[in-house]
Amino acid sequence: EETEFDDVVLPGVLVRILGLKARSELNGLIGLAVSFDERKQRWQVRFEEFGDLLLKEENLLPLAPDEVEELHKDVDKEETKVEQEAKVIKTRATAEKMRWFDDDKMGPIARGPSESGNDFDVLMVEERDGVEAADKIVDVLSERGVCLCEANCPHDLLGNALEEAKSLWEGGYFGPPMRACDEDTEFEAQVWKGVLYQDEERVLWINPEEQEPRIFKKMAALNSLSENMLEFCRGLGASLERKLGINFTHLWN
Repeated sequence: EETEFDDVVLPGVLVRILGLKARSELNGLIGLAVSFDERKQRWQVRFEEFGDLLLKEENLLPLAPDEVEELHKDVDKEETKVEQEAKVIKTRATAEKMRWFDDDKMGPIARGPSESGNDFDVLMVEERDGVEAADKIVDVLSERGVCLCEANCPHDLLGNALEEAKSLWEGGYFGPPMRACDEDTEFEAQVWKGVLYQDEERVLWINPEEQEPRIFKKMAALNSLSENMLEFCRGLGASLERKLGINFTHLWN
């Protein structure tokens, strides 16, 4: 019997898992067929939830056109929902130039969140071109000395990062920002505390070089979020140099 669509698994086709026995909990999930491994005679299928799996073609059913269309509608609805939520959660820093504060007394907050949230200078969820977004951010930096951006970060990643942070805090993994082991490092710790850590008594570094492997495994989402932030900062480099003549050689995460 002829079908209304070509139900052959090809690279780039959305497929549904079916007929698995050893991992029956995966049946019904939808993934993207990436490539066929000739040696293993398996399809590499990519899933948003947990990465790639190698599966037999007999366990993959290509989605029909109407299923794909319905799936895209659901994705569009979710993106619209995220955009609406992003506009509600907003923040804006003071428009004054950035400056060091040397007095012991902290100054008053020039402008804080309103009852309806905060007002960001740039909402990345609304930006479609990375270069244009970087230029916009640099323009705000040039005008005000500071630019507050809301990143276009998946809610699942933020939620997982929050849960990891709570677990690590409750597990007692947080400690002083810098640990002094001699007179020199004690002096260094005091200097950095005055510059960066005035209100940070207990922290946890998201850095594989600073943590034991068993602890670093507990911060996968936090590390992913941290790497995304680093990549975001790197993306500003060309615009900073072109527009303001500012360049940097290192990023301190």
